[in-house]
Amino acid sequence: MKIRDSQDRWRRDGLPSGLTKHTLLQLPIWEAFVNRCKRLQPASDLQVLPSHFSETDLLPYQAPNIAIAALSHSLPEFMRYCRNKTFAYMTSQRIMDVVQLPRTVSGPDIGTYKKFVKSMLRFPVAEIRTVGIRVPDEMGELRPVSQLYDHTMRLFSQTLKFTERSSFIHSQFRDLLTSIRDVGLVHTITFDTFVSCAKAVEVALNPHTQAGTRVDRQSLLEMSDMAFDTYQGSLPALIMLNEALWRVLDNISFVRRKGIRRHGASYVSPERYCSEGALSIVLPPSKFVRQNLEPVVWTQRALFFNEPTAEVLTVNNKLGVPSAGEVVEHLKVLTTQIGHDHPGNLSLLSDIKATYKWLNEHSQEAQEALLLAHDLSIFLNVNDPMTDAWDGQWATAEQLVLDLRYDHKPYKCVRLFLQEYDNLLRAAGSGTLKLFKREAEEGDTSDLGAIRYRESRKAFNEMRKAGKLTDVTFKPSYTGEDDLTVGVADLRAHRIFLAAMIPHFRDSANWMEEPIPFYGTSFGAKTLLDFIYTGEFVLPTIDLESDEELAKLMRDFLELLPIADQWDMPDLKEKIEWSMIHKYDMLQSLPHAHQIMRKVAVECKAQKLEAALDDLTRDNGMLLQHFQD
Repeated sequence: MKIRDSQDRWRRDGLPSGLTKHTLLQLPIWEAFVNRCKRLQPASDLQVLPSHFSETDLLPYQAPNIAIAALSHSLPEFMRYCRNKTFAYMTSQRIMDVVQLPRTVSGPDIGTYKKFVKSMLRFPVAEIRTVGIRVPDEMGELRPVSQLYDHTMRLFSQTLKFTERSSFIHSQFRDLLTSIRDVGLVHTITFDTFVSCAKAVEVALNPHTQAGTRVDRQSLLEMSDMAFDTYQGSLPALIMLNEALWRVLDNISFVRRKGIRRHGASYVSPERYCSEGALSIVLPPSKFVRQNLEPVVWTQRALFFNEPTAEVLTVNNKLGVPSAGEVVEHLKVLTTQIGHDHPGNLSLLSDIKATYKWLNEHSQEAQEALLLAHDLSIFLNVNDPMTDAWDGQWATAEQLVLDLRYDHKPYKCVRLFLQEYDNLLRAAGSGTLKLFKREAEEGDTSDLGAIRYRESRKAFNEMRKAGKLTDVTFKPSYTGEDDLTVGVADLRAHRIFLAAMIPHFRDSANWMEEPIPFYGTSFGAKTLLDFIYTGEFVLPTIDLESDEELAKLMRDFLELLPIADQWDMPDLKEKIEWSMIHKYDMLQSLPHAHQIMRKVAVECKAQKLEAALDDLTRDNGMLLQHFQD
């Protein structure tokens, strides 16, 4: 002690002969704790605690053979004198280096460790954060503060209460909460902390957690509801439009679903048609559908227990929106399963319409999935699904041809119900009989007839119908289907009028024959005479919805074309061409008859008809080839 008291004199007069500062540092004259016992130690071996840290708080954890001294007034002065430099107290890091902390604490040890922690917390916050102080969790395990959560935050307290390792600090340390927050306790909601909470909900889905604690259904639902509330309330401001982060959450099961799969279904147990059968009560966000899109994907996705807010939908615009592939899978279920079990069901029809409409509006993105379903009968090909029977009316995309007028095996025309979904049909692989545009006006036939003695023709036709002065009869060469409607009087005519109207008769050597041979049917002969006398075809009314009646009329026209060519009647030829191309749209309506039409057109030099056939073939060559096959 005398040596320690002599510092002022040594500074003034110098050290006695034979005594050095190094020698002074080696003298065991200072009280210190070594192996938790008080001993005299040389200053050179001492670690000096700062003034705020009591040696009694450190001793329980002191490492072996480390000399720890409490702060005294003389010791720092002595060491500064001997070492000629600023004296340094123990830092928080140095303290952590000279202690051996237990892995867990319990009972009275908790209070002892709490004193140590309180002394450590008196160091500057930035310094403690670097050191990484440990505090006990609820089970007494000493954990880095950064691994534990603030129990006063509802998201954390609700979702993390069943984690395998405790997520919260020990109850006896909670009065230090403010200080522990400052040095790293998780106490704010960030993207990363939310991910941890959402994953905790997912783990709780298991019948037992890894820690062996059973999570009851009510607790699980409370955890899920809290996580989803935060997902909607806090995350939009944190994530904003960062789509990559939203997609990370899409694969974590933490969102509660409704117990039903389809609102308002008027058939029993729609759940049995759902793709994944019985779903967990909590699912990832990617497994849900928004309420307004429920009709187009409910067999593939679940319904939110609580609908997402406008705030979250604004920044996470893909939430609850199905992929095109999912909607196609949904359509398969509606049409190939439910449609066959419940034909005509109105709520099913509403879903089918909505699904067709969605796919029609998203046809490009749905095309790949639709083409994979090309051989499935997923299209209800009827005029009115409310009144028409559904059985036998389902068609594949390959069977349907847009703008086809009539069914021609194996192809089917698209009925009224499906016509508004043309983009969908094309994307799915349906063919299209492309329309061709030609001048639709009849031309000069009527004007030509007017020039050619309009009044005379009218008078002659009235005499013909009355049987007055007729002196010649057309004799058909064979009997046709419609000949029963044609009488002999219908085939009587005026020889002189025929000679005036048909150059062929004037130049023919046998124009005076009786009867005049006509190479065709009675119906064809009457139709020819009607045209000669009136400039028009007087035809019975036909049902344009019937391909058979239209095909029969086509055959009648093709029967007249050779007559018009051989008898040099260009006006008749033009009338036939115009009627076939425009008035009755036979080229578009009877694609299977193109070969016979072309054959006759070429033989009879019907150039307009041949040109129209060329136009249609150019745009629909491959499809027309299928019809000929």
